[in-house]
Amino acid sequence: EDGRRRVPPPARARAVVGAAAPGRLRAVHAALAAATPPTDPDRRAWHRAAAVIGPDAQVATDLDGVSHRARSRSAYDVAATALERAGWLSVSATERVDRLVAAAECAWIAGPGERALTLLGHVGEKTATAVALRRPHRDRIRGAT
Repeated sequence: EDGRRRVPPPARARAVVGAAAPGRLRAVHAALAAATPPTDPDRRAWHRAAAVIGPDAQVATDLDGVSHRARSRSAYDVAATALERAGWLSVSATERVDRLVAAAECAWIAGPGERALTLLGHVGEKTATAVALRRPHRDRIRGAT
């Protein structure tokens, strides 16, 4: 009535998002990323990551930045999530493995080791050679759980 838009309660918002077509959601996330001020690079990176379908080197790099900032404040669960998404958005297999291993390390620091082991399992599915080169990291995580 006063001309302002109202934000729906969380349950109603989840229902609207759940009913939206994937292409529409990606478009909304792209618009939100474009509207996010430069002073909030993490929010922009998350929206950009939700807006893309396949590999995107720039979005993966932006998520690397999210992970660095999260680690600087000891938010290892956030860092793990950002690195995992960055890994799946990576263009090269080497970058994908590096990011997924780093995500596993952050997940291991953040708490229970199951998530770290799951991430390492994804790495193993991607390339056995790259995993062999990173075996000390994998073994350290597996040995600590």
